[in-house]
Amino acid sequence: MKLKYTLPLVSLLIGSATSSFAWDDCGHKTVAAVAYSSLTDATKKKIDAIFKNDPRGRQFVNAATWPDDIKQGLRNDLDVKAPVDGSWHYVDIPFSASEEEITATINKPGVVVNPAQEHTANAVTAIRYYRDQLKTGSRDSAAMADALSWLIHLTGDVHQPLHCVTVFDTMPNYTPPPQGDRGGNGFVIQHPAGELHAFWDDLFDEPTGGRDGEGRDKSDDNAMKIAEGLKLKVHLAPTDIAKQDPATWARESYEFRQFVYSPVVAGHATMVHPAHQITEEYAVKAREIAEQRVVLAGQRLAAELEVIFGTN
Repeated sequence: MKLKYTLPLVSLLIGSATSSFAWDDCGHKTVAAVAYSSLTDATKKKIDAIFKNDPRGRQFVNAATWPDDIKQGLRNDLDVKAPVDGSWHYVDIPFSASEEEITATINKPGVVVNPAQEHTANAVTAIRYYRDQLKTGSRDSAAMADALSWLIHLTGDVHQPLHCVTVFDTMPNYTPPPQGDRGGNGFVIQHPAGELHAFWDDLFDEPTGGRDGEGRDKSDDNAMKIAEGLKLKVHLAPTDIAKQDPATWARESYEFRQFVYSPVVAGHATMVHPAHQITEEYAVKAREIAEQRVVLAGQRLAAELEVIFGTN
């Protein structure tokens, strides 16, 4: 069956679905590695100075995973704990939302962002918040490194299609949980990943697609190696890199929803918890999209950092 889908924005070579490259640790670090390798020396120097004074001991590439680490109680051992803000990692746009709903969900009009109050932001409004923090500057070295870590991480998050959509209503191939499926976390698949969100998160570094499979390399060096290869493979138009509104990034991710949720039920549709089939064709197209989105996230992150630190 041929997928009726056209990949927007860039042209690229399609890699093998079995090659081992994840929007988990490796994926976020790959975004950071793409960005860092694209920065000017002057901007690198300013960013390196921030992390040199970071009491949490981060560097640019491994800072990309810090907002996920603190959700697990890791790397958050200063006297003043950083707020976890788990809901800041995504923007739950309903699958069948109207234009008005999409705009309101993304922008949270009238809500003042406050890290001490988790539900005051989503991935888009948090990017704007931390971008402004970095432009303003701070004498607090931890606060600056925290803001930069969040910006690196959230730029990656908002380019992951399942961080920008959730399903509440029944679809022909899928009945979501009553509270919504939280970006594919309720979409069961016949695959080692178990559910759709994990499959997409793990596209880069997990040969089996399962979160506990063998062969995983989450090192900074591996991410930099992957980034080097992807920058040669994925060709971006300067006009796409120049799009710096995170609301645009979220809308782009949202546009992939029809394909992302397209796997059909494997087995009997009357099963209590039917699983969905991940075909090789789907896996190839998913990797193609993931590679594009990761490189685009990294290049856009570099561009926004040049704006932020080029004026300080």
